[in-house]
Amino acid sequence: MLSFIGFLPAGYYAPAIPQMRAEFGVSLFRATLGIVMYPVGFTVGPLLAAPLSELYGRRIIYKVCLPLVVLSCLGMAKARSFDMFLVFRFFSSLFISGPFTVAGGTISDMWPARIRAPAVILYATGGNVAAAFGPVLGGIVCYYTTWHWIFWSQMIYVGVLFVLVWFFVPETYTPKIFAITDKSVGTARQKIITAMSRPVVMIFTEPIVAAVSAYLAFVYGLMFCSFSAYPIQFKESRGWNTRDASLPFLGIVAGIFIAVAMSPFFIRLYRKNPVPESRLYNACLGAILLPISLFWYGWTSDPSIPAIASVTAGVGIGCSLLLLFLGITDLLVEIYTPRGIAASALAANGALRTIAAAVFPLFSNQMFHKLGTNWGASLLGFIAILMLPIPFVLLRYGASIRAKSRLAQPL
Repeated sequence: MLSFIGFLPAGYYAPAIPQMRAEFGVSLFRATLGIVMYPVGFTVGPLLAAPLSELYGRRIIYKVCLPLVVLSCLGMAKARSFDMFLVFRFFSSLFISGPFTVAGGTISDMWPARIRAPAVILYATGGNVAAAFGPVLGGIVCYYTTWHWIFWSQMIYVGVLFVLVWFFVPETYTPKIFAITDKSVGTARQKIITAMSRPVVMIFTEPIVAAVSAYLAFVYGLMFCSFSAYPIQFKESRGWNTRDASLPFLGIVAGIFIAVAMSPFFIRLYRKNPVPESRLYNACLGAILLPISLFWYGWTSDPSIPAIASVTAGVGIGCSLLLLFLGITDLLVEIYTPRGIAASALAANGALRTIAAAVFPLFSNQMFHKLGTNWGASLLGFIAILMLPIPFVLLRYGASIRAKSRLAQPL
C-alpha cells in the first residue's frame, strides 16, 4: 500500500496540466515542471531517510514523514500561484520518498532471502502499477471535477495510511529493537555523516550498484517519457478527450501484472541455485523485451493504425519495466542485507532512477514533437539495445565482482 501511494502522484498530476495552465497562465514547459518536481524530491529524500533509518530505525521515518506529506498535499490543493504549487509538490515527494524507500529496508528486515521474493514482488508491483495507473485515475478525476481534487484525494489517502502505519507497523530494524550500536563508527555526528554519505559512496565504489542503477534510471526515465508521449499520440494526434486519452496507460498496467504472474517461475529458478545473481533471470528477459516494445510502440503510433496496436506495445513496456525492477531490486537487497545496508543500496539506486525521471520530461515533449512518436520511441529503443547486456554480464560475472567488494561481504 505504501509503495502504491508513494508513486501514484508521479503520473496522477499529468492530466491536470491543461486545467492548471489555464488557471495559472503558465507555458507547457513550466507546467511540465510539476512532473519534474516529484522525482526531484524522490532524489533527495531516500539519501536522507534510508541511512537515518539504519541509525534510528524504520518506524520513526514513517511517523515523521507521513504527516508532513498530508500538509504538503493541503498546500498543493490550496496553492494560489504555480510557484507555490511547485514548492509544495517538491516537499510532498521529498517526505513520501522516505517511507517509500525505507519500506524496502523493512522487507529485508522481516523476511530471509529464500522467502523474501513475494514481499519484494508486492512492493515493486505497487509502485510500478501506481506510476502507470496515476494518469488513468488523474484523467478521470480531472474530467469530472477540477485539478484541486487530485491533491485533496491525495491528502485523504495519505492520512488514512498514516493512521494504519501508526497502529499496525512496529519497529523492524534489529539493531534498533535490541539497542545494538556499531562502536566502530564513532560519535553520533560521525554516524550520521557516514550513514548519509553511504548511498553516494556506493554509486561510485560499487560497480554492481552503479551498473544496475544506471540501467533502471533509463527505464524509469522511459516511464516519465510516457506521460508526454501518450497525450501527444492519443489526445493530440487522435483527438481523444482527457479521460479517454489516459486509458491507454492501462496497457502498461496490464503488462506489469503479466510480469507478476511470471514471478513464480523465476522464484523456482532462483531456488535451484540460490545465489544473488540468480535473481537476474527476470531482468534478462525484461532487457530483451524492452527495445522490442519500444520499436513496436513507435511504429504503430500513426493515427491510421488502430490504437489497440500501440496499447498492446504498452503491455510489453510495462512487463519489461517490472521484470527489470524486480530482478535489480532483489539483487541489491540480497547482496547488501548481510551488512545491514540494503536500504542504502536501494537509496543509491532510487537516487539515479529519480534523477532520470526528473530529466526525461524536460526534453520528451520537444523530442516527440520534433522527431515524431515513431522516431522518438525508436531513439529510446536504440539506447535500450545498448544497455541490454548489463544483466547478462552480471549474471555471468557478478560473483567475481562481488568478491572484490568490501561492502558486498558479510560482517
